[in-house]
Amino acid sequence: MIRSVALRAVPLLVCAALALLFALDSPSAHGSPDPQATAPALDANDVIFADQLVEELPPRTLISVENVVSVACGPDGLAVTNAATGSTHVLDPAACDSMTGRYTEPVEFSSDGKYVAISVAADEASFVSDTYFYDVENDALVNLEDIAAHTDSWLPEWSPEWTHRIVAVYGDPSVLSRCKVYDAPDNLARIALVTVDPATGDTGMLLCLGWEAVRIERWLDEKRVIVVGYTPYNTGSKHEARYLFALRPATFTKLGESIESESLYVEQAAALVRIRRLTLGQDPVRCALNMADLTTLLSQDVELTFCQQPSELTYDDKSRRLAYLYRVIDPETSGVPEVHVVGLEDHTVSALPVENPVEIGPFSPDGRYLPVVTDTSSAERSIYFWDPLKNPTLVVFDLRANAAAYTVAVPDEPFSVSGMLSWSPDGSALLMEGEQQAVVLDVAAQKQVPVTKILATDTFYLTVEWYGEDGLLLVEAKDRDPAATATLGRWAIDPDLD
Repeated sequence: MIRSVALRAVPLLVCAALALLFALDSPSAHGSPDPQATAPALDANDVIFADQLVEELPPRTLISVENVVSVACGPDGLAVTNAATGSTHVLDPAACDSMTGRYTEPVEFSSDGKYVAISVAADEASFVSDTYFYDVENDALVNLEDIAAHTDSWLPEWSPEWTHRIVAVYGDPSVLSRCKVYDAPDNLARIALVTVDPATGDTGMLLCLGWEAVRIERWLDEKRVIVVGYTPYNTGSKHEARYLFALRPATFTKLGESIESESLYVEQAAALVRIRRLTLGQDPVRCALNMADLTTLLSQDVELTFCQQPSELTYDDKSRRLAYLYRVIDPETSGVPEVHVVGLEDHTVSALPVENPVEIGPFSPDGRYLPVVTDTSSAERSIYFWDPLKNPTLVVFDLRANAAAYTVAVPDEPFSVSGMLSWSPDGSALLMEGEQQAVVLDVAAQKQVPVTKILATDTFYLTVEWYGEDGLLLVEAKDRDPAATATLGRWAIDPDLD
């Protein structure tokens, strides 16, 4: 059990919502797949090209949180129950005596699905919470030391190695009145960030902020964390500020204040790259590509631009450069965006000779290629919202030759293309998923290899991804019924690029 300060009225906003589906391959631990589920027929004219089938893989059970564990009050107190075995472990005998002011926060799985963190907030007066850890595979409660020995932290409020924890307290006068270090433009502190010693449970003040909400964005190491304070969207304003905190001694550096931003962290360079908005209430909105060195804490605007939606940032570690959509907009016209490639170290900027870009994909593993989706409607498309593509084309751009290596029409017209592009492990082929089919593009041979004729029916849908290091593809058929817990079929497919 870990004693800690918790949120009172408003929970701490974390980086992402808890995903409810986990790929767990152990039928003995979580039950067998639904015996009623049957794999779709292998029909070369319908689902999968049979001559490309390498092997049919064992079914994989997809388990939702409710089907793995449940946390509820029982006769012996608050307990966690394993859905597969039915065994129950009492967390807190007294937690259900009076549930006034107490609540159980959503259980949070580790990335591999083997462990669950369960936090139980306490009463209004003490705002102290208990955090429990449950080992799903071994059906046992475990302590923090056991967790730390097997996995890094998956909880945003904990440092990577579980040595520090910070939480937020909202609107508590007894806490906010003790603020000595705070950032509140109107001198009104609303949120207190508090450190917790996991060994003793002792708490210490870190910082008080004048923002209406806060989220822990990223830990840089065991003693440095980036936190974002912001005004919620439903207030009509989108202001936010990033802070870099050093926990011992408690100090902070404000990395900058902006009006909503896209951000990308570059681990190897300890840098934060972002598209930050500089103006509000103007049309078009002026932005800047900004780079902040998280070691020296120096921040620099590399070039001014106008906000482009979507404003993807993609980074290649080998060449230490990034690419994004840059847009120059004349007040009288909408203009056409450009793909700019920026050196992370020297901040040099070069524009790729690609016409009408609308989206960009990931760099190839060797950093040589950059996929760009173009469309003849580029100049007319809204820069603030998604517009349908009219004539989408995928251009695989060779950055070494500074020319297009392969150009192919998108097989259908998906709502978005760049989020459905992925490179083979050796970087020779690109998997492209549309709304109706999936194809592999052999960049060197400049040919298309269909993988599936369709991606969905009324009863199931298909997912396609690279499988292993040998250039195979994993195709899975999944039931459309949200209550279904089993994959209908799994196949290893050879795209036959030879």
